[in-house]
Amino acid sequence: MQRVLDRIEGLEQEVLEIRSGDPLAARFASFGARSRIAAPRVALLNPRSVAIGDDVEIMSHLCIEALAPPERTVLRIGNRVVIGHHVRFVALNGIELEDDCGVAHGCTISDTTHDWRELDDSGMQRTPLKLGTPLRIESGAMVGTGCIIAGGLTIGARSVIGANSVVTRDVPPDTLVSGNPARRLPYPKE
Repeated sequence: MQRVLDRIEGLEQEVLEIRSGDPLAARFASFGARSRIAAPRVALLNPRSVAIGDDVEIMSHLCIEALAPPERTVLRIGNRVVIGHHVRFVALNGIELEDDCGVAHGCTISDTTHDWRELDDSGMQRTPLKLGTPLRIESGAMVGTGCIIAGGLTIGARSVIGANSVVTRDVPPDTLVSGNPARRLPYPKE
């Protein structure tokens, strides 16, 4: 029985995987050659606002919340980007992952934060979205497992974000940061 169920699960994953040229790929703003999104997926809200480059590898349990009008692209994933399992993108203003980036398993990347200081008329705390500039992860940057990157900030080219870090400000190019909140560490020399 296990073999039969394993074979069924494998077939299901193969059928639900999105590859360039598939009918589901046509729902995106663009879906590059040799790119794929593995199944199963958690959510794929508004794929019309998502552009995926060539040779992109996205693992299972992807969650994309592209919260924009369908004709506006708010999530751009460059060429040769690798995205791990259980990654969540929340894009209102814009998120761009340039070419050759890596995002490890279990990360949340959001271009917005919440304003926790606002109170309503009854004195209850409200948490409206705090909109800012688009979030940008520049070419060759690597984001470690379990990271949270939130707000309109820039992760510089070839930077490394240590596992389980919370990034709340810009990271210069060729920089290693880690922690909560993420702080600069000495960058290893070759």
